Amino acid sequence: MKSNLLLLLSFVLLTQFCTAQGKLSIDNVYSVTLRNSGEIVEGNQVKGYYLFYQSDKVDKKTNEYTLQILDENLNSVKEVKFIDVKTIQLYEAAYNGQGLMFAFYDSKEKTFSYKVYGFDGKQTQVYTKTLDKRTNNLINYYRSGGDDGENKNLFDIPNKGFISVVPLLNGNMFNQTYSYEINFYATGQRKQWNYTPADDVSYAYAQYLGHVGNTAFVEIFKTKSAFKETESWLLALDINTGKKKFEISTENKEHKFLPVSIVESENDGPVTIIGSYYKPDAYVVKAKPLGIAVWTLDEKGKVTGTKTNSWEKDFSKYLKTDAKGKVEDIGYLYFHEIVKASNGKYYGVAEGFKKVDEGSGMALAVIAGTTAIPAKMATTDIVMVEFSESFGISNATIYKKHENFSSIPNGSFLTPHMLAITMKYAYGGFDFSYLQSDKEKSNFVVGYTSYKKTKGIEDFTFNTITYYNNEFTTDKINLVTKASNVQVLPAKLGSVLVMEYFKKEKKLELRLEKVN
Repeated sequence: MKSNLLLLLSFVLLTQFCTAQGKLSIDNVYSVTLRNSGEIVEGNQVKGYYLFYQSDKVDKKTNEYTLQILDENLNSVKEVKFIDVKTIQLYEAAYNGQGLMFAFYDSKEKTFSYKVYGFDGKQTQVYTKTLDKRTNNLINYYRSGGDDGENKNLFDIPNKGFISVVPLLNGNMFNQTYSYEINFYATGQRKQWNYTPADDVSYAYAQYLGHVGNTAFVEIFKTKSAFKETESWLLALDINTGKKKFEISTENKEHKFLPVSIVESENDGPVTIIGSYYKPDAYVVKAKPLGIAVWTLDEKGKVTGTKTNSWEKDFSKYLKTDAKGKVEDIGYLYFHEIVKASNGKYYGVAEGFKKVDEGSGMALAVIAGTTAIPAKMATTDIVMVEFSESFGISNATIYKKHENFSSIPNGSFLTPHMLAITMKYAYGGFDFSYLQSDKEKSNFVVGYTSYKKTKGIEDFTFNTITYYNNEFTTDKINLVTKASNVQVLPAKLGSVLVMEYFKKEKKLELRLEKVN
């Protein structure tokens, strides 16, 4: 049983369901994956859930599909049925306050269909994008991590639209170049734009960071040659027009900076970004991070302030760290999210990760006669890091959990930064589930799973860290069950939604549970 069954389910041949407030039972569910359900969030509050499933087989080429929209108490709001080819898959979904966008991927036709539905279940917009053969193959490669990966390439812009990041593969087998494409699809009107880079580089990879007001921020990794250092850049795009506002290098005389997370805001203004930093002359592919840096930028991309917290000096006051950026028994830290609380302080939610048993991975590569050396990874504990208003580290608390293991193909050659990104988005290797807050950010909840099975005995829990009245409390729910799969999603603040799928009985059960 997997411990971090996050985001999205898929149902086949559904024939009956019954509901009661706070509970939902679905019978005759013949198969389950993890991509086709999720929460509907508006203003940081869960307003409901969506379920997408195959409800009938029409003929050899087409199926009937059903979109089910539920309210926050699991009562049915709307059911929508439509006919489509059997080769479609729900690649991803998101909600932005105006509508639900579903990215349907057709592997046969090599297309993405972006369909927008209102909360009432009415379809309002359809956008279609055709992929060339090589890009289609590349997308299938990124999906090879399986259904546990978040596959996060679709991002909501509240009350405006959605941004999609698509990888591109150009050239032939003897001269391949990798690039990216950023698309925006509006929800309130029929409007879209497309951005592709004009750089002459052999490799470019884009990772969406977030938005501030009308500006979307994307981290770009690029290099002109496989034998040269990969550079990190910060790209800012105007959400209304798709035009580039600025693109700046994340290197300066003091250090190299690799952004990880952004403090999102609906209002234009200063931009706050957190990430790892290195020596200015460091070869990032091999170098270890010196610590965590925070950059503040103005609307034109000028860096107006930087603050660094080194592992060796600053973090060591609160955690047992070394100069290589490792925390004792935890490894490196990956910051999932950062939130500014109503007290003016910032709180970063980090999770430890480290390589384990590297020798066996190299031995298997030698036996297989390949240079693609896998990396066996372990995610470790959750660490809540407190920053002052000026971003100096003021506290760090470790929340223990079981280690969760995954294997990353060719991972032995990736930097800690890229390993974390690959683990999170392609393989679902982290146990962090979500950070949920109220509108004023006076309260927030962090959710994560912890799973271990030893000698047939399971220890499987969903854990919460709650910030309330300037204090932290913890709670957990026992998830040990006879179910084949278990998934936990956020619910109304103070509750979680637990989904259990029983393969033998072909039944899916959903229930709301309270947490402190």
